[in-house]
Amino acid sequence: MTQIPLHQIIQISDCGVQIRKISLQIKDAVHYAHRDDYYMFGIIIQGSCKLHVDFKDWQLQEGEVMFIQPGQVHSFVDARELEAYVMIVDSVLVNENCKKIFDEYSLCPSQILLDESQQKELICIFDILSQRLQSNSDGQTKYISAHLATAATCIIAEAVEHSRSKNVMKNTRLTELMLKFRRDLKEHVNTNRKPSFYASRLHVSVVYLNEIVNKSAGMSATQYILNEWVLEAKRQLVYSHDTIQEIGNRLGVADSAYFTKLFTKLTGVSPSSFRNRNLE
Repeated sequence: MTQIPLHQIIQISDCGVQIRKISLQIKDAVHYAHRDDYYMFGIIIQGSCKLHVDFKDWQLQEGEVMFIQPGQVHSFVDARELEAYVMIVDSVLVNENCKKIFDEYSLCPSQILLDESQQKELICIFDILSQRLQSNSDGQTKYISAHLATAATCIIAEAVEHSRSKNVMKNTRLTELMLKFRRDLKEHVNTNRKPSFYASRLHVSVVYLNEIVNKSAGMSATQYILNEWVLEAKRQLVYSHDTIQEIGNRLGVADSAYFTKLFTKLTGVSPSSFRNRNLE
C-alpha cells in the first residue's frame, strides 16, 4: 500500500520555520505530488512559475503571493526566469485570525497580488529570516524566527483578505457555519456522506445547511459533500499505487463495484479510466 507522500514539519525544521530563496533552475523544488502538515507561503520576486494544486493549475507572476494549506495535494510544474521566496510554517505558528482568513479565501480562491508596500515588507522580512536561520540555531534565533514568520504570515493574510472575491458571503454567521461544515467534512467525509450528520454537528436543520452551502458555493449540501469525497478519491487514484478496492475501502465504500459505480456517476468516467488518463 503506497499512499500520498506526507511531508512533516518535524522532519524539516526544529523551530517550525524554514525559508528558501529559489532562483532560475529551481532544482530543489519538489516535482512529485505530495501533502504537507504545514502551511507553505511564497512570493514571486521576478519571472513566473506554475503549481498544480488539487487538480488545478496556478500560474503565478511577479508580485503575486501563493499559499498552500496543510493537506492539499500539490506539485511544482515549471518556471521561467524565476526568483522567489518560499517559507514553510508549522500550523501552530499561524494565529487563529490568519487561519480564518485563509479558510474563508478557500471558499472562493483567486490570484493574490501584493501591493508595492506589502511586497517590500515581505521581502525584507524574508531576507532577515533567511539570514537568521543560516547564521545559527540557538534558542533566541528560534524565537525571533518564529515571530518573523508570524509577521510575514499576517502580511499575506492581509493581502488575501483584500483580494477575496465578492462572491464570498458577507454574513459572518453563515461564513462561520460554512467553515465549520468544511472542517467537519474533511474529518468525516470518508465515513459519513449524509447532510443530516453534518447538520446535527452544526446544530442546524438540513434545510438551513443547504441554504448555507448554496449561498457559499451555489450547490446543495449533498453535492458539496460528494464533491469533497470525489476530490479525495481522485487524489488517491492518481497519487497512490493502491488498488481500486483499497481506495474504496479507505473512502468508506467496501464494495469495489459500488465504488466504481458511484465514482463513474459523479465524474462521468470510471476510476480506472481516470487513473490511466492522468498518469499518461
